[in-house]
Amino acid sequence: METPTRINPAEAKDLLEKNQDVKIIDVRTKAEYEQQHLPRAEHIAMEDIVASGIPYSKETRVLITCNHGLKKTDASAQSLGERGYSNVYILDGGIKAWFSEEK
Repeated sequence: METPTRINPAEAKDLLEKNQDVKIIDVRTKAEYEQQHLPRAEHIAMEDIVASGIPYSKETRVLITCNHGLKKTDASAQSLGERGYSNVYILDGGIKAWFSEEK
């Protein structure tokens, strides 16, 4: 199983600028996602990832985010790692860190 890479908001922004193919997955609830989310992010709940995975090839670069980058991202990343995904990143600090850095 591959270990996900934790990256801070600056590293994430750099990754996204250099790689337009990165999929950003927000694993919070739909209501939380609708309130605020990263640009280009799509919503796939943690529970759905754990149960079914994601609709992308195992080589896809994936950036997982939640509010703080802890429990939900860790569970989602672990599930993807167990399914053979090898390019999984966790946004350390979650969207809270992303948007606080913009201020």
